[in-house]
Amino acid sequence: MRPYHPLLLRLVSALSLLLAWQLAAWWWASSLLPTPAAVIGLILRDTLAGGLLHDLGATLRRVGLAFVIAMLVGSVIFDVTGILAYSLAFILVMLAIEYGLLQPLERAANRWRR
Repeated sequence: MRPYHPLLLRLVSALSLLLAWQLAAWWWASSLLPTPAAVIGLILRDTLAGGLLHDLGATLRRVGLAFVIAMLVGSVIFDVTGILAYSLAFILVMLAIEYGLLQPLERAANRWRR
């Protein structure tokens, strides 16, 4: 079987999505699920009126600001180097307890088997 061209697969996938969306919009006939044509018409109308780009810019500013705030708070709360240092210290303490205390006690408890 001959492989299909990737562009053709993308085109068929996008058209299938639009068809499924259109069928779902017809089936439910609700204002909560508008048809693809209605959505594209609204996008074109708002783009030509100039409101869409302004609103998109405001949304992207909010998203960018939220990302910066999340990164700043996250870097303060979750100091990765500190977490790694505490993890390494914990591992070393657990190994010291295992090899320094538990294994000698286990050997002493199992001497009777020999």
